[in-house]
Amino acid sequence: MLQDGSYGWIIFRKKIPTLSHVIMHTWQGDPVVVGKELLNRLHILYPRLDTYAENIYSDDPHIPAYLSLGYFEAFRRTEMIAEL
Repeated sequence: MLQDGSYGWIIFRKKIPTLSHVIMHTWQGDPVVVGKELLNRLHILYPRLDTYAENIYSDDPHIPAYLSLGYFEAFRRTEMIAEL
């Protein structure tokens, strides 16, 4: 929880040498501010592990938080459903 009352959560998978399956959610407050704080805390706890996040929706409000901390988009795919 931040001083202004904003809060959220982050979950991830830790498997040396990486952190993966990163998912965040902001319950209250600005998702960019909360997301940056969550990711900062994650990297303080595990400073030597590479981190990647995947399957993030293109309209996820936390994307600017990822980008501001040096994450980058490696690839994008469009999934479609075929009605048979």
